[in-house]
Amino acid sequence: MTDDRYWTRGTGSGPDRRATRVAAGLAVVAAAAVPLVVGGSVALLVVGGGGTAALAAGLRRRSRRAVRLGTALLAGAVVVAGLTGYPAVPLLVAGGATLVAWEQATYALDLGGEVGRGARSMRVELVHAVVVVSLLVATALVAVTLYRLPTGAVPAAVPLLLLAAVVLVAVVRDRT
Repeated sequence: MTDDRYWTRGTGSGPDRRATRVAAGLAVVAAAAVPLVVGGSVALLVVGGGGTAALAAGLRRRSRRAVRLGTALLAGAVVVAGLTGYPAVPLLVAGGATLVAWEQATYALDLGGEVGRGARSMRVELVHAVVVVSLLVATALVAVTLYRLPTGAVPAAVPLLLLAAVVLVAVVRDRT
């Protein structure tokens, strides 16, 4: 006998392949943090809020394109905030939140597609989120430390560290 919660409501056509709840929820929370951190102007709030809405809609509709669009809008808000003179630490927080939102959203779609939304996957979703956030926090701490050192070559290291964080997240993603 099958448990009905593992099947798509009303259709009986197979497992519910929507994004998993925990990872999707964490993605939306991380995305919502971006406009709160960099939303010093109406334009940044609108772009960041639009990114959050697009990401959430992509999760709801299983649209990777909408998730990518939302992530691009969030990243755009961070870049514009940086160009307008925001301090480094809030930019790192907003950039990290953007990466967490993207990673958790794509993970929610992948995991939902693999095991279905009804599978008991909360533990693996939380472990994945903790690992991703830990890597980003460690990278951000190194970036802030390098940024505060009185060296002329340090500003070039910050984007490289952000790139390293993306690579680390991609490696972790392949392993979990």
